[in-house]
Amino acid sequence: MSKTIIPTSVVAMFKNPEPWEHVAKYIYLNSNEKIGVVLATKSPNRDGHLLNKAELSRVITGKRGGKIEEAYVVAVRLNGGSPPTYVCGGLAEEVFAKIEHRSTIDGMYGPFWVLQEYDIDSDTKL
Repeated sequence: MSKTIIPTSVVAMFKNPEPWEHVAKYIYLNSNEKIGVVLATKSPNRDGHLLNKAELSRVITGKRGGKIEEAYVVAVRLNGGSPPTYVCGGLAEEVFAKIEHRSTIDGMYGPFWVLQEYDIDSDTKL
């Protein structure tokens, strides 16, 4: 598998938030570039990134339905009141293919997968 190149606008989405619209709890949309992003968040008290199952499905459905052209899962570290910090990213459909049969945990916003960075970006070292 070749390395996924994450667009600069995705990597910098919290440093340059202007083109991004926060459309759901974990989903961001860049209408100019037709990119959808679902966040996999990592709190300081967690060992892994949490990815909301329903919101990943929503982003993939948007891509397959032509509403967006690109869909990504972006791992971020939460920093209290500061903007999240980008960690890594991967194509949403590729991440889903790796994790779809894994068990989830229940959270306040539905089921979540607990992921490590290598689940999202296959070039991340174990």
